[in-house]
Amino acid sequence: RMACSVALRLKGSTTRTSLTPQLSTRFSENMNEYDVIFVGYPVWVYTMPMALYSFFERFPFPGKTIVPFSTHMGSGLADGPEQIARLCPQAGVLDGIAIRGNLVAESQESVEHWLRQSGVTDFSRT
Repeated sequence: RMACSVALRLKGSTTRTSLTPQLSTRFSENMNEYDVIFVGYPVWVYTMPMALYSFFERFPFPGKTIVPFSTHMGSGLADGPEQIARLCPQAGVLDGIAIRGNLVAESQESVEHWLRQSGVTDFSRT
């Protein structure tokens, strides 16, 4: 509870840019190879982790399609899709899927259905 309270105070009193961490993982500088980018994240205090803000500031994916998905404990995708669209204004952001954390192990059918409906993959059950 205390960590959540501190995070909420930080979120309300500090700009996001001052909280975005430097990315320690090396990513291919040639992200243009990809047309569709699936981005998964846990929802933290009603938004995506700050590392994803850093990622999208570095790679705004112009002309690409971004497909968000998340795990959560009650807030769905939160503001993730809206923040991705704001950070990547020249990319398309499709409807994502949010899986409740305690139901992840039972979500295969829901995920498969979502993948088929997304139209961005040739997903077929093997």
